[in-house]
Amino acid sequence: MDKVYRGFTVTEDKKGNFKECVKDNFSIKLEKGVYAIYNNDKRRKIEYTTLDKAINAVTAELDPEEVQNAIRIARTEAGLSREEVERVIGIPHVTLCSWENNKRKCPEWVERLIVAEIGRISDAKKKLGV
Repeated sequence: MDKVYRGFTVTEDKKGNFKECVKDNFSIKLEKGVYAIYNNDKRRKIEYTTLDKAINAVTAELDPEEVQNAIRIARTEAGLSREEVERVIGIPHVTLCSWENNKRKCPEWVERLIVAEIGRISDAKKKLGV
């Protein structure tokens, strides 16, 4: 089964598990718990711990202006404003903007915690009907 995620064609197996992600002459495959990027001639380029980080790397190579990050993706998909995330989680405005605009690198473990918290905020808003 194929679907599109952030401009990439994603292939899943019959059970709905990630199989491969393709765009232009790049493919991303899950191998032993990491996402490996290949170019057309199948040479391994680099490995990432999350699909979003692998997609960011490919996107940066194809079009540097299009780079996104997991925090921005989670926040916008949850329908939250930066101000809501800043207020509830306690992140300074300048820090969140710098991370979302790729001016500064957010530590991976912090990014995972923030994305998880954004998910909890979104779930709570849905339960309250906000």
